[in-house]
Amino acid sequence: MADMTSSDGPLPVPGIGQAAGHGGGRQGASEGTDSYGRNVVAEERRQRSMADFRDFISMLDVPAEELTPAVRDAFQKIFAELMQREEKVDELTGRVNWLNTLTDAHPFLPVMNRRSFIGKLSRVLDVVRQSGGSNSLLYIDVTGVEQVRREFGHVAEEGVLKQVSEILMEPLTPADIIGNLGGYAFGLVIFGSGQTGADAYLSRVKEMMAATQFQFEGHNLSLNINVGTTIITASDSPESVLDAADKNRRSGDNVRE
Repeated sequence: MADMTSSDGPLPVPGIGQAAGHGGGRQGASEGTDSYGRNVVAEERRQRSMADFRDFISMLDVPAEELTPAVRDAFQKIFAELMQREEKVDELTGRVNWLNTLTDAHPFLPVMNRRSFIGKLSRVLDVVRQSGGSNSLLYIDVTGVEQVRREFGHVAEEGVLKQVSEILMEPLTPADIIGNLGGYAFGLVIFGSGQTGADAYLSRVKEMMAATQFQFEGHNLSLNINVGTTIITASDSPESVLDAADKNRRSGDNVRE
């Protein structure tokens, strides 16, 4: 392992008075100082940069006698470039995560979109095929929203859909799944309690819907939900289980035949 000092003194570390890597830059007083008046954040960055650079040199395993000033300068440049690339990767990773969030989320409702819901439902089906379980799927159509849109416009339409979304989400557990299937339709997966769990959930939602006075600019709005349920089985696909629940919704049945 190479020694970090030489007759010329300690190895200079990028980021300490230099434009490289994790450190560098004047820090504002708002970041805090210790009892000696030193900037705490800047000191932490300096220590972290020193440790990172020591690890970098140790990994290269260069004999101490070969650490000439020219070699040290070359290592500084390489280390600085690596740190800059690492920061760029972190930035791009953050952007990718942000874009993934956008592709999964509904444009204005606090639920996932159809694409994301189908993906989650596919994973639920994989679990059912592997280990079983009694999970129910609900297909919920919100009625009355089209009339709201015709009479009061898109702002009112979006507003009532957000209200209904919040009602649908309130009784759910963290394991349950909800997504908008397009338009005024929602899909939900209730985990682990079969038809009994679906019935209990629907009872709570209907109570909340009945207790909510939907209004827009002083006008009372009439909204309701039309629901079909089915039990998810190992032979299902996302499309088939949604179709079964939708069929039960249209026929008035709450279980698959």
